[in-house]
Amino acid sequence: MAHVDTDALVELKEVMEEDFSLLVETYLADTDTRIANLKTSIEEDDADAIRKIAHSIKGSSSNLFAADLASICNKLEECGKANTLDQASELMAQIEQEYQHVSAQLNKLI
Repeated sequence: MAHVDTDALVELKEVMEEDFSLLVETYLADTDTRIANLKTSIEEDDADAIRKIAHSIKGSSSNLFAADLASICNKLEECGKANTLDQASELMAQIEQEYQHVSAQLNKLI
């Protein structure tokens, strides 16, 4: 299963040249921080923070062609909007698992 659109990323890498590595490294560092903050927000049942953080991860993941990760984040964002957090922990586990795959594939490209 492709966790990122490798073809699209290779094209982006060709266009961005040396800036591609900076983009990926920034994404990984930011997403690591956001995932930690998201876990804390879920533990604290902070629906608004969950919505905002999930939205941020969704957007940056979409920009790097990680559609599955973006989709899971969208589901969690919707839970935050609706203030229905009963699935938040399960979605968080899915986000963490998918992010491991995404980060591994991105690291291979830099």
